[in-house]
Amino acid sequence: MLDKIKCDAFSAVVETGSFEKAGKKLCVSQSAISQRVRLLEERLGNVLLVRERPCKPTPFGAELFAYLQRVSLLENVFLKSVIDNNKFKPLPIAASIGTFESLLFPILAKYCLSESITIDVKIDTLCNTIELLKRGEVQACITSESEIIRGCTSVYLGNMVYCLVASENFINKWFKNGINRESLRLAPLVLFNENERIYFDFLEFNFGLKKSMIPFHIIPSTDSYIFGLACDMGYGIIPICKMNQDLSNQGIKEISKEYRIKIPLYWHQLSYLSPAVLIMNDIIIKHSTTILATIGNEDA
Repeated sequence: MLDKIKCDAFSAVVETGSFEKAGKKLCVSQSAISQRVRLLEERLGNVLLVRERPCKPTPFGAELFAYLQRVSLLENVFLKSVIDNNKFKPLPIAASIGTFESLLFPILAKYCLSESITIDVKIDTLCNTIELLKRGEVQACITSESEIIRGCTSVYLGNMVYCLVASENFINKWFKNGINRESLRLAPLVLFNENERIYFDFLEFNFGLKKSMIPFHIIPSTDSYIFGLACDMGYGIIPICKMNQDLSNQGIKEISKEYRIKIPLYWHQLSYLSPAVLIMNDIIIKHSTTILATIGNEDA
């Protein structure tokens, strides 16, 4: 059994970057923090911190910190579920903006009330959402990473199909000779987040274009992103179900069906969740799998 006081001292050092700041955060002396961390290291038989400015966790320390974050999250969820009079259970999840809007949100909006669930959605890249789960910031995530995390379970949902889109004016100007290496090297791309690897992996794999060779806008707002495409700012790469839903009405069309991108999606969740949250997760898995299978059939 780990001592909570010592673990809190260690976590405070990781979060603040120094023993002094950790002491101020916990209202104890710097030496008290140092002693607690040292005793925890002796208890575990491992060095937990690289003592530099700022202090950083060792690989073992990072694993412990992630574990403590998960424990803290579960404790908060449990306390909220038993104390909160309205009996709603919180579900912190992580998703990319594309998968959240096109896949998760329609499911969550339909079932949250009936299942007495409140959601806290953290938006990140499709590749990085799993890191939020590893750090204990969320209970579940949708990601393109298949790696199974210790203490979690993983379910393959299916392939999300992405397509290249732009306004008709933009297509006529920049892609009048079709999609090729030269046209993609010159035409500006519109991105929601420049750290999303799927865009650049696609361009490099198919056309040998590295990120540094491509002009791109970064527009971290969904409405503005769509408006930018409609106003001929550039071309975009979006989930095909988003295209089918509403973009054609705004003059945005698919550039070519030849270059559709299929990205496998996985749902990762903590192994130990409350029954109500597990039911909601099962609903998400069931409906996401059905939606993605339908998209796959349409793409075929």
